[in-house]
Amino acid sequence: MKWINNLPTRIKVVLKILLWLSVAVVVIYVIPRIINYLILKPACFEVVGDGTHWLSFWGGYLGAIISAGVAFIILGIQYQQNKKENNDNRTLQKNVLKHQVRTQRLNTIEARLIDYFQSFNYVEIDNLAYQILNKEDRNPIMARLKELWKEKESATLKLEMIFVSSTDKAESTYLRAFKDYDEQYNMLVEDLMWFCDIGYHSGDDAMLNKLVIKSINDYKSRHLPENKYRIWNYIEKYNYKIVSERKNIIKERLEVLNDFADCLLWKVIKSLIQYEQQEIDKILKTDN
Repeated sequence: MKWINNLPTRIKVVLKILLWLSVAVVVIYVIPRIINYLILKPACFEVVGDGTHWLSFWGGYLGAIISAGVAFIILGIQYQQNKKENNDNRTLQKNVLKHQVRTQRLNTIEARLIDYFQSFNYVEIDNLAYQILNKEDRNPIMARLKELWKEKESATLKLEMIFVSSTDKAESTYLRAFKDYDEQYNMLVEDLMWFCDIGYHSGDDAMLNKLVIKSINDYKSRHLPENKYRIWNYIEKYNYKIVSERKNIIKERLEVLNDFADCLLWKVIKSLIQYEQQEIDKILKTDN
């Protein structure tokens, strides 16, 4: 009777109480009267024993049935309790294992995030930009910028590998935020390498004007889509005067750090770690 399962809990409880009351009435009142009637009623067929014997028989017979019924009910209750305990134990074991796995995963995430954060070497970027402004030896600057690029790419790859197999909605949001920081950092390194290459040409603004415009157009064509922070925006702002305005161009290009500072990145990292810890704490809660 599926309709019973759809009833409210209170009505189910009332129906259960009425059912047991009905059973009690039948056992205590109805059955004894029926037995008494059958004993006193003249037998249609010849039977062995008188009323006293039959009363004793029915008492033992029904007592055995009732005892068997009670034993069966107790056995059923014990079975359900054992089943529930076994299920609870299996669930607890699974949750303990899941808790251990997630904890180990968080330890790995924390280590990778620290490496990831340290790969944003803005202090050295600023120092290299200063060297570019002063036209120090170009080759070491370019070599170090390439090393910073590789270090950043390696840290990003190691972090992303943790989330390859399973990533929930919240983790995806954090990864998108990290991607924004990655892109801005990578573009900054790219722009400094490009400027280091074009800015070391000899001559004045007038002599380098056509060379700068052509180089910018080539550079822009290889780095779409457009981004407001790219160095060509500041070069165009200063009418391609990379000689006389080099200090302002580099300075404004580095102002991207105001919107993507390492302190802001650290807040995102801390938030991700806190989220992962909260998810771990939920695993062993009693209501799970």
